[in-house]
Amino acid sequence: MRKRGVLLFCIIIFSIVCTAVLPVWADGEKVLAFPGAEGGGKYAMGARASENPEVYHVTTLESTGPGSLTEAVSKSNRIVVFDVGGTISYDKWKQLRIESNTTILGQTAPGEGITIEGTDLSDFAGKSNIIIRYLKIRPGDRLEKEVDGISMQYISDVIIDHCSVSWAVDELVSVYSGSSENQRYELGKNVTVQNCLMSEALNLSRHQKGEHGYGSIFGTDNSTLYHNVYAHNKSRNPAIYREIQNVNVANNVIYDWGGTASYGGQPHSINYLTFKPCTVNYVNNFYRWGPSSGAEVRNVFYNIENETPDISKSSFYFSGNVIDGVDTITNDNLIGVTNLNNAVILDKPIDLGEYEVPQETAFDTYNSILDTVGASIPKRDAIDAKVITDIKNGTGHIINSPKEVGGYINSEPVYRRFEISQDWKEKNGMGSYAESDIVSEGKWKGYTWIEAYVYNMDEMSGRPTNPDVVVQSPAIAANQDKVMGLTVDKGEWKVINEGESFNYSAVAFPKSGTQITKIELYDGDMLIDTVESDKIEVDIFPSSGVHYYTCRAYNGKNESANSATAIVCVNPAGVVPEEFKYEVLGTKWYKESAGASMDENGIITVGGSGRIKSKNSCGFLYRAVSGDFSAVVKVEDIPRYKDRIRAGLMLTDKPADNSKLAMISDNLDRMGENISIITRKVEKENIAQVYMRNKNGMEISNSNSDYNTQLDQYRIPEYLRIERRDNLIKFSVSDDGADWTNNPRQPYEIMFESLPETLYVGLGVESNPGTYPKPLYSMAKFSNFKIIEYNKLAETERWEIEDLRDNVVSISNKLNEGEITPDGKHINVYAAVYDDTESGCLLNQCAVGSFTTDKNLNKYDVQLDTGSGILDISKTKLFLWDDNMRPVQLFQQQDS
Repeated sequence: MRKRGVLLFCIIIFSIVCTAVLPVWADGEKVLAFPGAEGGGKYAMGARASENPEVYHVTTLESTGPGSLTEAVSKSNRIVVFDVGGTISYDKWKQLRIESNTTILGQTAPGEGITIEGTDLSDFAGKSNIIIRYLKIRPGDRLEKEVDGISMQYISDVIIDHCSVSWAVDELVSVYSGSSENQRYELGKNVTVQNCLMSEALNLSRHQKGEHGYGSIFGTDNSTLYHNVYAHNKSRNPAIYREIQNVNVANNVIYDWGGTASYGGQPHSINYLTFKPCTVNYVNNFYRWGPSSGAEVRNVFYNIENETPDISKSSFYFSGNVIDGVDTITNDNLIGVTNLNNAVILDKPIDLGEYEVPQETAFDTYNSILDTVGASIPKRDAIDAKVITDIKNGTGHIINSPKEVGGYINSEPVYRRFEISQDWKEKNGMGSYAESDIVSEGKWKGYTWIEAYVYNMDEMSGRPTNPDVVVQSPAIAANQDKVMGLTVDKGEWKVINEGESFNYSAVAFPKSGTQITKIELYDGDMLIDTVESDKIEVDIFPSSGVHYYTCRAYNGKNESANSATAIVCVNPAGVVPEEFKYEVLGTKWYKESAGASMDENGIITVGGSGRIKSKNSCGFLYRAVSGDFSAVVKVEDIPRYKDRIRAGLMLTDKPADNSKLAMISDNLDRMGENISIITRKVEKENIAQVYMRNKNGMEISNSNSDYNTQLDQYRIPEYLRIERRDNLIKFSVSDDGADWTNNPRQPYEIMFESLPETLYVGLGVESNPGTYPKPLYSMAKFSNFKIIEYNKLAETERWEIEDLRDNVVSISNKLNEGEITPDGKHINVYAAVYDDTESGCLLNQCAVGSFTTDKNLNKYDVQLDTGSGILDISKTKLFLWDDNMRPVQLFQQQDS
């Protein structure tokens, strides 16, 4: 009897434990990850996949240590709730690693919730049963890393819901199966990303490949991308991963793409080692082009990729997708899909069974999800509110840095203990159950008690009522000139000169039941003004450079919204160097406001607009030069807001025409900064571009797989040079402005059939479209700019300029009083060794110094770098030039 009693007792206890702890299946049905979970990952269990889930309270905004989010997700089987709200900043990349069987409930945080800055959610390989909800993940560009927002591969049973992800350097949310060529982990499966706001990927930031403002790489077997919003991302909205099946991309909103909106779905592995055709339903997605969407990309919503169509093809079903305002594509989706021959196009959808999502039209999706998408609980922040307003109003644009849109919100931490209220416990019959116990019956059957409480609170949460803000002046990026009934400036970005002012004007609109309490004005991420009104109008006197102005409006509920950005470019004070002319060639943009100037320190700033193709289209600071010459400049700074904006030395025979041209430029490109050479050898033809070569004859190109300017063999020079010898143009670069072979890029020569006696030589600077159709305004900075005309060195001599070498010899030269005038004139000194044969050519030359004259100056000592061997003093001359690149005096060396 005693044994039977003990056994019965154990059975009863075991039954109670199972009821209290293990997940419950109601009538054989699986429990959703949470109410409203859809698609492939809808049965993810999170911490409920474990026998003993633990509730972990995040109590600090510190990135590590007890009570931190890092500590919370470092162990499996945890439900993570938050007793603190604010921003968690990380100083190390890949510091936040989430284990299997984890549930993160970001909506439990107070204030505006949790923002993660400085890192991403990554390193999930081999993990499973993960639920992530209501987090704001904004890695930013503070750390010099290629940071994603969320990056998951080789995972299973995962759902990401109501997260706001922005400001990543790599993709915002990349959740995909992983490569079939990697046998270490099982390929991913059963994944959903839903109700997430993925916006403002940083386009030209810290990614080695250059422009990389991408939304998502997405897809595993049985995966769903549903009810999400993509906004202000150049491409990958999404990119469908390769070799995945039963993929459903449904009812998403995509706004303001700048390149190929969406693409992918290859049936082969990356190195063509395995072949497995994708099967994809692509249905009821709503596309709206924005200011960053050029005409060439507006009428395509998907590009099918397949490098092996003769071997294997993926299968796609396209239906119900809309490009707003393009009825032809709305009526026939296949018109908006490119490379149809690369795939099998299905006439009926792939059967997804129980993983299908509710059916609704693309228009219904647009009208239903914007109000609550993203981390809208506990409170939608100003950053997300701005993006939603952009989508509705057709404003905003792709960005490169958080500072361009106001930066991070510097709110104070908010603390309070998150716990189930006593009233709720009594009302719902929780009794003495622990918050991690499983509810055994009723509406919340199968969830832990704390999940039940949170999900009940979610149901009672109201919709966000953040304000809307409209900037009327200066110019913003906008599809139309009327926004919310107000006239806005959608023309050129504001360009003024230092010392001038401009007017900033904006109006805030409250949602029903609220009122505006104040507006803050920001220059980048710096607060510069606050008004307690629903309108702001102020005159601003900005410093030189590029400014990004936004304002942030607040209502009485302390909800806020940022405005679209107004970019203001300020030309620095100074004058155009004497005898030089500046003009904008070949484009209508910024002709009146663009400029060039040299400041008191000799720094030359040249504004740019346009792109050189079949016509000369750029900002150009130049003068006429006759005969052979050498032009040298030091590059101080180049435009860094978009790839392939050229800035450097340029020559042409007709400035304002599609004429002959040569240019050596320093510009950003894919994989990093580089030096390129362009020429137009025949009028009206498009330019040809080449890269310089190293001493082994290898091209130093951005297409090199290991291209990295941090490596010595790719280091960027400081100086550029163009030389003319009749019809031969020679391009050189230098690390120091003296030795023109000391950089890995060696001199490069291009022969023209003919060139006129007089060319126009100077500094050219391009720009590039940033918002359609207007380009951004560029500013590049240079110094040590000199043009040496050889026929003015000596009337009867021809000079060939080469660099001097290593030996140092001190020479002195007597300068008679009165030979250099006027007092205080700035002189640049060149020394050269010349050949006294009949040809009289210059063998070696270098800049050896500069000085400012005065009445008492009659002698100047210089250190001359010479070639190998002993310097023949009798063959040395000094050439003196003023700041206008004109010779002052030619001296024969005299013995001291």
